[in-house]
Amino acid sequence: MNKVATLQYRWQIDCNGKPRHWRDRFGNLLRAIAQSIDGRASLALFMGSDPPLPTASAREIVVKGVEHMERLLKESARAQCTEILLMEAAPELFDDNEKA
Repeated sequence: MNKVATLQYRWQIDCNGKPRHWRDRFGNLLRAIAQSIDGRASLALFMGSDPPLPTASAREIVVKGVEHMERLLKESARAQCTEILLMEAAPELFDDNEKA
């Protein structure tokens, strides 16, 4: 008789989501206070899966996610800079309503 293997998993990720508990609200308040003091943004991440991931894997996921975010930020800043330079060098290429 043939056996059929099934694969079942679930995952969830939430970043600065809606607070569900008083601890979430308090954490959001502390993050807001910290941001007003130092001007840096904070992320509150929730990552869950079934089956659970080892802590080292979850940590690596966060590190890789931040590295990807850094690449996206760099590309976006470069594109914005290029657009500004093109607008200054050749304004005729842009419509009046597209100018920043």
